Amino acid sequence: TNPADAIATVNVNPLPVDTIAPSSSFSICSGGSATFTVSGASSYTWTPVSTLTNPNSANPTANPTTTTIYSVTGTDVNGCSNPNSATVTVSVTLPPTLSLVGGNTYTICNGNSQILSVNPSSLPSYTWSPGGASTNSISVNPTATTVYTVSGTASGCAASTPITATVHV
Repeated sequence: TNPADAIATVNVNPLPVDTIAPSSSFSICSGGSATFTVSGASSYTWTPVSTLTNPNSANPTANPTTTTIYSVTGTDVNGCSNPNSATVTVSVTLPPTLSLVGGNTYTICNGNSQILSVNPSSLPSYTWSPGGASTNSISVNPTATTVYTVSGTASGCAASTPITATVHV
């Protein structure tokens, strides 16, 4: 080689590969949250940022009100970023809308009974309180004014509706 020649060494660093755990999709109930963890780089930038607790964290918590796809770009210690961002989808499920056949207030005479029924009648599960019944309708015969509450669950999300049975003596 000629002493006037300069030699340059160029190091090519591999791009970071971001991996989201525990999965690339989450399902939450409205008002819920999902926390996920990304690895593969030394710093991170998430988008959209409006519903994340920390858009520069390796483990942000998402609180979306509608189904949202989050993207993350990781940067390694050399300043290299992978243009192919990792994504995670957070699907938001709304709780069922419960209504009562005949309304939310019943007036019955002491000694009589009343059937309380909820719509929709086809949810996977119901819970009545007091009593603990697990059907979409129950027969009640209170001796004093009583507030009954029915909860219905669909897709893991629950909603509840109170009912007042007023007893006249």
